[in-house]
Amino acid sequence: LFRSIDRLDQVTKADIRRVANTMFQSTNRVVGMIETVSPAGGPQPGTSGEGQS
Repeated sequence: LFRSIDRLDQVTKADIRRVANTMFQSTNRVVGMIETVSPAGGPQPGTSGEGQS
C-alpha cells in the first residue's frame, strides 16, 4: 500500500502533460448534451412559460 503512495509522489507535471497531450486530442473528442424532459403540459426547459396557451 505505501509503495503506491511513493510511486504517486514521483509523478511530475511533465508526466501529466505528456499523457494529457496523448489522450486528449481533437480527433477523439466526444460532446454529450443532457436535456431534461418536462412533465406533460408543463413549459419546456429554457422557456419562461409566458405567452403559451
